[in-house]
Amino acid sequence: MSEEDFMDILIFIYNIFLIVLYTMVLTFCIINYRHKKRQLTAATAVLFLFYILDNIIIYMTEFLDGFSVRYDLQFMSAPAFKTLIFLVTSFCLVSIQHQVLPRRRKNRDTAALVLLGLSLLFIPTAGYGAFKVWLYYLPAQLFTLYLSVSGLLYLKKHPGELDREMHSYKSLLWITAVFSLLILAEDTIVIFSFDVYSDIMVKINNRSFSEDMMSILYSVYALAYLTRQLQGPLIEIQAPDMTGNALPAPDDGMTVMTDAGMTAMADAGASALSAGKTQAPTDSTEKKQPYGPDSKTVFLHFASHYQLTSREQDILRILLTDKNNQEISDALFISIGTVKTHVHNIFQKVNVTKRSQLLKVYFEYQKDMPWK
Repeated sequence: MSEEDFMDILIFIYNIFLIVLYTMVLTFCIINYRHKKRQLTAATAVLFLFYILDNIIIYMTEFLDGFSVRYDLQFMSAPAFKTLIFLVTSFCLVSIQHQVLPRRRKNRDTAALVLLGLSLLFIPTAGYGAFKVWLYYLPAQLFTLYLSVSGLLYLKKHPGELDREMHSYKSLLWITAVFSLLILAEDTIVIFSFDVYSDIMVKINNRSFSEDMMSILYSVYALAYLTRQLQGPLIEIQAPDMTGNALPAPDDGMTVMTDAGMTAMADAGASALSAGKTQAPTDSTEKKQPYGPDSKTVFLHFASHYQLTSREQDILRILLTDKNNQEISDALFISIGTVKTHVHNIFQKVNVTKRSQLLKVYFEYQKDMPWK
């Protein structure tokens, strides 16, 4: 086996590794999104989907000579695919940062994203050669550098803003800042020293190993975070007691509310409040309200009516199980201070001042059924 054949095999294995890794993250994102419907996981899923597409194209330029020639020539005149990759991944990074740091000002990020888009559209129309290609890649690296540095500066001023579940995000910001500079340095060396830009031939090395390393680290952090979300404690919701409060369930270490438990709580609670019963239904086969929707529909309709965010919905699910702030903090991997903030916001939106009132509003909402 020649040295060239050996390198081809290594590159092939390397590409398969990247695609499998990105696909794993994408799969975990889809599972988490179906479970919690959080925009954070949706943005992460789109980010890694485009990482997969980008790596497939790069792989094709490395192994298919005919495709490589056509792609490089098109890149010099109208790099539409790469522009799409840059814009979508940059938008996803902005969306992720806005979800993790919701109170951070977003106007500057929007302006930076618009400037990035304009740069990627107009730079390809200017000139020809290595400097043009370097100038084309430059805005994307400056954008990720800006996003990471601005996030770090924000966290320095507001150290309590970061949830415990996202304690690793600060590390990701440092990784992004460092690798943005490394990618810029690698692009400079490769474009001006190894790529070929002549009248008779164009040969571009489309792979950036620094960028690959950064995306691999993103993958590791994403898999760790998504796994924690899937393994979080599951709290089984029981029917409410005579006061309409949910009875605490055995703590089996899991954090998801089941539809069956939520139905029992909502139906029994509404009946107790409307009929003035002094005890919860004891017959597990008691009929549900004949026209009542399922528990998931009730919850989602309630959350939409009061404009609760995805995180506030997570808090509300556990609030309905009569858990205290510490238990909510442990279940969702967030600080008690963050729990108190979200609970306060829920109370304000629902116009209540304590948890028993929140339960009463929820049960009465289910009883009145505005969706009938």
